[in-house]
Amino acid sequence: MNLEFKNIESINTESISRIENLTEFKIPDHLINFWKKYAGGKSDWNSKQYLFQYQVSIGKKKFTQNSTIIGVLSETEIIEQWNYIETLQELKEGFELTDSYVETDKLLPFIDVTDGTIYIAVLGKHNGKIFLGDNGDFGIIEIANSLNDFLNILELKQ
Repeated sequence: MNLEFKNIESINTESISRIENLTEFKIPDHLINFWKKYAGGKSDWNSKQYLFQYQVSIGKKKFTQNSTIIGVLSETEIIEQWNYIETLQELKEGFELTDSYVETDKLLPFIDVTDGTIYIAVLGKHNGKIFLGDNGDFGIIEIANSLNDFLNILELKQ
């Protein structure tokens, strides 16, 4: 899906280097290409919105939740989000999640959504998978196996 956002602030090579130095991650090329097209872009609430659904469990019951992309994080926003990365570990511990489900020390924030932040695993056994770090209600939820899969589940609402 080709996304349309307003106020895009393309990330350049220097920005990528600063993010890699801060996080100590080698950012994959497909994420760099995504950022070069969309970084800093915000949804236009008056025209196009990108929605997606995900499943959550409460006890034995499963529910479908809806969320909307607010925007793709800019360099500044990625750095700000990184300052709170330990919150993911707290969510993982609070929801009693194991490394077999998610390795929070391998996640990089890249999209802001109405329910929290979308992260991509850039290393480890979940490399490439997309997770939602929820605002606290449901913890950390696996959303898709890859960035491409995540983009394919987006629905355009005009």
